[in-house]
Amino acid sequence: MFANSTGTAQTEDHTIPVVPPFNCDKPAVSFPRQFTQDDVVTIICNTNLEAFENLAGVDKIYIWSYTNNGDSADYNPLPNWSWVVYPPDEVNEAKMENKGNGIHEITFIPYIYYGVDNPDYTITSLTIVFRNRLGSIRSLDTPVD
Repeated sequence: MFANSTGTAQTEDHTIPVVPPFNCDKPAVSFPRQFTQDDVVTIICNTNLEAFENLAGVDKIYIWSYTNNGDSADYNPLPNWSWVVYPPDEVNEAKMENKGNGIHEITFIPYIYYGVDNPDYTITSLTIVFRNRLGSIRSLDTPVD
């Protein structure tokens, strides 16, 4: 809400779109680049880059991911050392949206997506493997900080 020079309230809806950059220069980036576990985060994957050349012809990209370093010494309430691996009936939760031209994205709130139930556990980074549905074509572990 704004006020004019006489103090009368003036309202007008203004829409400011916040759109993730589809043109990423790294194999994978997050938007925002720095995020907290409570933020809405978009992960963007560019299969046109050399690091992901094996995924270049894959239309449907899915993620396997883990939080922080996934080390056994790190507390992690997530299954399989924090890897999120969905059963067949839930695999669409890990499906990225194909934006065309080799760009894929997925948006989530990390704390909710990973089902963290310990208020003392803080997600500080993500590592993601981008793959086809069966996992027969995949990227290397890709850190997204």
